[in-house]
Amino acid sequence: MKKLFLMLLCLPLLASCAGNTEEETGEPVFLNGQRFIGEGGMFLYEHADNFLWRVIFTDFESLITLPVCPRPNCAHTDTSCSAIISIDPMAFGMPFIFYNNEKLYYNENFVEYIPDEENTQKTKPVYSTNLNQMDVYGMNRKLAATLEGKVFAEPFMIQGSSLYFIANDLSFNTSGNGLADYYLYSFNFRNNKFTQLAHIDISERITFGGIFDGDMYFVTYFGGEKTLRFDREGGVLEETELPYLSKFSEDFIIYWEDGELYSINKENTVTHLEGMTDIFKDTWVFEYINDKQNWGMFNSFYPIMDNTVHLYAGEIGWDLNTNETFWINREAITEYGNFVAMHDGYYIMGGWDGYRYVYYKVTAEELFQRQQ
Repeated sequence: MKKLFLMLLCLPLLASCAGNTEEETGEPVFLNGQRFIGEGGMFLYEHADNFLWRVIFTDFESLITLPVCPRPNCAHTDTSCSAIISIDPMAFGMPFIFYNNEKLYYNENFVEYIPDEENTQKTKPVYSTNLNQMDVYGMNRKLAATLEGKVFAEPFMIQGSSLYFIANDLSFNTSGNGLADYYLYSFNFRNNKFTQLAHIDISERITFGGIFDGDMYFVTYFGGEKTLRFDREGGVLEETELPYLSKFSEDFIIYWEDGELYSINKENTVTHLEGMTDIFKDTWVFEYINDKQNWGMFNSFYPIMDNTVHLYAGEIGWDLNTNETFWINREAITEYGNFVAMHDGYYIMGGWDGYRYVYYKVTAEELFQRQQ
């Protein structure tokens, strides 16, 4: 218990390793759903009770996971605990967690009912989001800003002091197909201001694809097959000719074409990964591929790290810099679980084992076997 208490005392220092927030530009931190993964550790939620969620922190150095509450002998099960966040079951959606400049942020959706203009005898719901701020112990909570008439659909990146996310209004869009309208937004942690960057006027669902050469890419699904590019300098969102389910890192685009796998770099050099057709046949799986915690859809389970793609089918890895392929040790995956992050030269692996969160530091030698 003493060791855990000392770790909590050091939590601001540990959390400060989660990202450099001093500059508006620099290395982006990609977001993992209800988790925030930084260089030094990870904040995430675990279910406490009914509509209560517990904020916990995993330190990548010690691999210890514990609630952010600093109070000794706290059970961490109700709202008297500073690690507990409650959500409105009628307000749609789960909370996300963000870290910036030694502060934690989480969204809290709420619903209001206003007169229906088309039927004055009825009301209609309007969903909005409060973005709340607290310290790394879950204390000193206050409202940072309110996003009126929209909720967070997919927060995907923090760069400098800006959070980028897809929002929707949970209403019928202009196509009348029942899908919500989507919007691209940013939030500035310094002045607590939301900015709408683009109205994504399409009739399909959309998700973040990645960053390539400074621009943001998005892919549509469930009804369409488009890849969109947002030019951050020009503020323009446009459709591209890239194949559906392309995947992006800062230096490479990975894509399928006619059943074959290719990469393209910033110099527009195309590389064909030959011999993969049979391996990837019948392996279309909507899973994630990961570039420093960059979520998206691709037929892969393993992450891009250091410009290396770890491919799901056949347990194959592909080094994009050298075009070398190698095998992934299935026994190590079975023993240690899923990839979480890179830390100090190690792969952090693990997750929920049915009773608690367990993580491991794993070396590249344990995971990969280069082909002879």
